Amino acid sequence: MALKRALLAMIIARLYAQYTFWKYIKMKILVIRIGNIGDVLLTTPLLRVCTIITDATIDFALNKGTEAMIEGNPYINKIHIYDRQVYKFWLFKN
Repeated sequence: MALKRALLAMIIARLYAQYTFWKYIKMKILVIRIGNIGDVLLTTPLLRVCTIITDATIDFALNKGTEAMIEGNPYINKIHIYDRQVYKFWLFKN
Protein backbone atom coordinates (compact mmCIF):
# COMPACT_ATOMS: atom_id res chain seq x y z
CA MET A 1 0.00 0.00 0.00
CA ALA A 2 2.75 2.45 0.91
CA LEU A 3 4.71 1.49 -2.21
CA LYS A 4 1.66 2.21 -4.37
CA ARG A 5 1.29 5.62 -2.73
CA ALA A 6 4.96 6.42 -3.26
CA LEU A 7 4.77 5.42 -6.93
CA LEU A 8 1.61 7.47 -7.43
CA ALA A 9 3.25 10.48 -5.79
CA MET A 10 6.29 10.04 -8.04
CA ILE A 11 4.09 9.98 -11.16
CA ILE A 12 2.17 13.07 -10.07
CA ALA A 13 5.38 14.92 -9.22
CA ARG A 14 6.83 14.01 -12.63
CA LEU A 15 3.73 15.42 -14.35
CA TYR A 16 3.97 18.65 -12.37
CA ALA A 17 7.66 18.96 -13.16
CA GLN A 18 6.89 18.99 -16.89
CA TYR A 19 5.20 22.37 -16.65
CA THR A 20 7.69 25.21 -16.85
CA PHE A 21 6.12 27.52 -14.26
CA TRP A 22 6.58 24.91 -11.50
CA LYS A 23 10.32 25.21 -11.93
CA TYR A 24 10.21 28.86 -10.82
CA ILE A 25 8.02 28.33 -7.75
CA LYS A 26 9.69 27.15 -4.55
CA MET A 27 7.27 24.57 -3.19
CA LYS A 28 6.88 23.82 0.50
CA ILE A 29 5.54 20.45 1.61
CA LEU A 30 4.44 19.45 5.10
CA VAL A 31 4.27 15.69 5.62
CA ILE A 32 2.03 14.84 8.58
CA ARG A 33 2.64 11.31 9.80
CA ILE A 34 0.90 10.88 13.15
CA GLY A 35 1.54 7.19 13.54
CA ASN A 36 4.07 4.71 14.79
CA ILE A 37 7.67 4.08 13.77
CA GLY A 38 6.74 1.80 10.87
CA ASP A 39 4.47 4.43 9.35
CA VAL A 40 7.21 7.04 9.54
CA LEU A 41 9.75 4.64 8.04
CA LEU A 42 7.52 3.83 5.06
CA THR A 43 7.12 7.51 4.12
CA THR A 44 10.86 8.22 3.84
CA PRO A 45 11.20 7.14 0.16
CA LEU A 46 8.53 9.69 -0.72
CA LEU A 47 10.71 12.49 0.70
CA ARG A 48 13.55 11.78 -1.68
CA VAL A 49 11.25 11.60 -4.70
CA CYS A 50 9.50 14.88 -3.86
CA THR A 51 12.78 16.71 -3.27
CA ILE A 52 14.50 15.50 -6.43
CA ILE A 53 11.60 16.00 -8.83
CA THR A 54 10.01 19.19 -7.49
CA ASP A 55 12.97 20.78 -5.65
CA ALA A 56 10.66 21.38 -2.69
CA THR A 57 11.39 22.23 0.93
CA ILE A 58 9.95 19.47 3.12
CA ASP A 59 8.92 19.70 6.77
CA PHE A 60 7.83 16.64 8.73
CA ALA A 61 5.28 16.47 11.59
CA LEU A 62 5.27 13.29 13.68
CA ASN A 63 4.69 11.80 17.11
CA LYS A 64 7.20 12.18 19.92
CA GLY A 65 9.43 9.12 20.08
CA THR A 66 9.50 8.50 16.33
CA GLU A 67 11.73 11.42 15.41
CA ALA A 68 14.87 9.26 15.66
CA MET A 69 13.82 7.51 12.43
CA ILE A 70 14.22 10.66 10.33
CA GLU A 71 16.86 12.68 12.19
CA GLY A 72 19.75 13.38 9.88
CA ASN A 73 17.67 12.87 6.73
CA PRO A 74 19.11 15.32 4.18
CA TYR A 75 15.74 15.80 2.47
CA ILE A 76 13.96 17.20 5.54
CA ASN A 77 14.18 20.89 6.36
CA LYS A 78 12.48 20.90 9.78
CA ILE A 79 10.92 18.32 12.12
CA HIS A 80 7.77 19.23 14.07
CA ILE A 81 7.13 16.94 17.07
CA TYR A 82 3.62 16.26 18.37
CA ASP A 83 3.42 15.05 21.97
CA ARG A 84 0.15 13.19 22.52
CA GLN A 85 0.43 13.18 26.31
CA VAL A 86 0.68 16.96 26.56
CA TYR A 87 -2.34 17.56 24.34
CA LYS A 88 -4.37 14.79 25.98
CA PHE A 89 -3.78 16.34 29.41
CA TRP A 90 -4.58 19.82 28.10
CA LEU A 91 -7.79 18.60 26.41
CA PHE A 92 -9.22 16.88 29.49
CA LYS A 93 -7.91 19.39 32.02
CA ASN A 94 -11.11 21.46 32.13
